[in-house]
Amino acid sequence: KRVLYLNLESTGMSSDFFVGSGTYHFEDVIFALKSQRADIRLKMESAARVDISGVSFFAPCSNPMYMLELNHEDELKIMDTLSGETGYDHVIVDMNFKLTSEFMEIMSRANQILLVQDGGETSNSKFLRAMEAVHIMEEQNHMNVTAGMKLLYNRFSSSKSSREIPGLSIPVIGKLPPIKHATVHEIMDYMLTRQDIFEALGAGEEA
Repeated sequence: KRVLYLNLESTGMSSDFFVGSGTYHFEDVIFALKSQRADIRLKMESAARVDISGVSFFAPCSNPMYMLELNHEDELKIMDTLSGETGYDHVIVDMNFKLTSEFMEIMSRANQILLVQDGGETSNSKFLRAMEAVHIMEEQNHMNVTAGMKLLYNRFSSSKSSREIPGLSIPVIGKLPPIKHATVHEIMDYMLTRQDIFEALGAGEEA
């Protein structure tokens, strides 16, 4: 499978997870969008780097302030371009969760939406309030984004500090325990051993 990891967080660092050679950074994609002169598809293809794992990604902006230039229309243009004839089988978009109509529009374009939280008391409370707001916004915008949602508990402790939310309509694909004194790549290696989570994530994908 050809996979692209796209980090649209304001201070996201794809280089924390992937390493690849290249001269372009994500700001080159942003500048191409703003100029409206360059072929954005070709620019994205030339700017993408490839990790040893085979995953393609964009090197983060050399200055995080460049991400502030990216507006909602730009994000939609990027997603529309990537959903076209780019040759990628899967595009993974990493974004901050926002309770806005613009973010609802972005979620409505996704095949799947993976929500991540740790099952702590505060996290569960925030999660339930966010989902309540999402349901209201679905009615207001005549959308159904929750149908594509799945939940992953990360850093889920077996102690009293974490608990699964009962009665959720969103399927839970698994629980990952906290891994202490490990590097990012050691944690990633552990996650890759959890085939049950990947199988649950892929369930119903064809639909």
